[in-house]
Amino acid sequence: MFKVFKKIGKGNFASVYLADRIEDGKLMAIKAFSKAAVYSEENGKEGLVNEITLMRQMDHYHVMKLYEVYETGNSLYMGLELLEGG
Repeated sequence: MFKVFKKIGKGNFASVYLADRIEDGKLMAIKAFSKAAVYSEENGKEGLVNEITLMRQMDHYHVMKLYEVYETGNSLYMGLELLEGG
């Protein structure tokens, strides 16, 4: 669904990649979580679900947009608005 170009960020539980959505060519940030790493933390799964729930509800130009969420057996991917410029 995406063509990934490069890693643009990394945190404790996720890495963020610059990607092109194949269906329409939209540049996006893909935040990739290891489910094993997140779920091994106390309240990790609940925290991730809360993050997704809150981001789906937000619609403000000062808040990054969440476009889509994908889940595989091992990972969870969030398709986010690409914010450039630092």
